[in-house]
Amino acid sequence: MRILILILSVFLFVTGCSDDGATDAGSAGKASPAGDMAKQQTAVEAVEEVAVAIEDAGAADGKAKTMVCAACHGQNGISMTDIWPNLAGQKKGYLIKQIRAFRDGQRVDPSMMPMVKSLSDQDIEDIAGYYAGLPRS
Repeated sequence: MRILILILSVFLFVTGCSDDGATDAGSAGKASPAGDMAKQQTAVEAVEEVAVAIEDAGAADGKAKTMVCAACHGQNGISMTDIWPNLAGQKKGYLIKQIRAFRDGQRVDPSMMPMVKSLSDQDIEDIAGYYAGLPRS
């Protein structure tokens, strides 16, 4: 969220908009409310596009980080055996909670703990986002 606010602030600065309706010095201090609103709407749209790109990049990063997971949970998050659960289509928040629990020792499984012990919070979010975006079957 902080990144989005920073991007919006930079965009507003570059376009000459401010939150009080003032514009840059090039307009001699005469603000055009309609013009400012259009610039602000453009800024919001730009931030939304960046947010989608960041989310897509996180999912792509997540896929790259799941190579080890695929050995048990399947290449597309569908396990080949009943021993390991399917991860495809699970809720992102649920996956984050469970992976962190394994990493932090709150949930103990001898096969999972070594796989997740070195994952950062960002790694976990990327992995969870990738699996959450896959179809269940």
